[in-house]
Amino acid sequence: MLVASAAVLALGLVATASVVPRTTTGTPAALGTHGRTQVYLLGSQGGQQRTQLTGASARAGTSALIVVDGVGYLLDAGVGTLLRLNEAGFDANVVRHVFITHHHQDHNADLGNVIGFGWTAGRFGSADRRLDVWGPAGTRDYIRGYKISTARSITDQQGPLEQKPSFDKFVRGHELSTRGEIRTDGVRVMSDERIAVSAIRVNHGSMPAVAYRFETPDLKIVFSGDRGDRGDDLTRFATGADVLFHEISDLDLVKAALEAQGAPPRYVDHQLHDHSGGDLVGRTATDAGVPKLVLYHLIPGNPAISDEHWRALVSPYYAGEIVVGRDLLAF
Repeated sequence: MLVASAAVLALGLVATASVVPRTTTGTPAALGTHGRTQVYLLGSQGGQQRTQLTGASARAGTSALIVVDGVGYLLDAGVGTLLRLNEAGFDANVVRHVFITHHHQDHNADLGNVIGFGWTAGRFGSADRRLDVWGPAGTRDYIRGYKISTARSITDQQGPLEQKPSFDKFVRGHELSTRGEIRTDGVRVMSDERIAVSAIRVNHGSMPAVAYRFETPDLKIVFSGDRGDRGDDLTRFATGADVLFHEISDLDLVKAALEAQGAPPRYVDHQLHDHSGGDLVGRTATDAGVPKLVLYHLIPGNPAISDEHWRALVSPYYAGEIVVGRDLLAF
């Protein structure tokens, strides 16, 4: 059973995908309008190995930003999130809520930076500014740990440098319970006048993990987070969405690489059954009836692997539009 708080919802349409356009100086250009909602895939790589071979020079860790009426809602905060957020044309203080799918470091490595720079980036704004961080077990521990690791800076900022509001008033952590049966309807996490967010537990092995559904006045979006073939109710949760962002792993490549590295059997099993191959991704999208599928959290994230390769893993199982994620993809 997944437990959270209650609220309201809205309706949705589909927007088109593009890379964030640049001016001649390299800064982001205006994106035009897609109603009240814009979606940015900030980081498209999954996994906890960050090397040149895995595409660290080309792809940041998993993260996406939904902006509604100028207010940001961040999904995960993998390594490089803050940099990509800036490259997309935003300061950290655009983010009002953060939603963490689970606490493997490829999903939360930059969470501290988002919290800390969100606090200081808006230092001369309203004293009632706030950042709410939502996620499964481990969310409050992360915030406490970040506060300990940066205690000297926090003390200086909110003392002699008169940072407002205080750190404790700025950031609030909220944990979603993932106790009980994994097959369950999603529950409402939060809502405001711009967005309604729901979550459902997904099966990611021993790590408590959730998927999220975002409903804005223009768009219904589902992010799978990390999930494998051991069973959950993501298909039902994603039904009726305009876009499904789903993680994908080339399981054959991953298996060969891990066996060559001498990885322990339990870790190999985790990679093969607690992540999603192309067949699971395609069948989930087909059964949910979504018209558009965005592949993200690519494992491996090596840029030498073509978009056609990723599409070929899914297309036998899904006939809709397939978009292969890359950093700073905008919708």
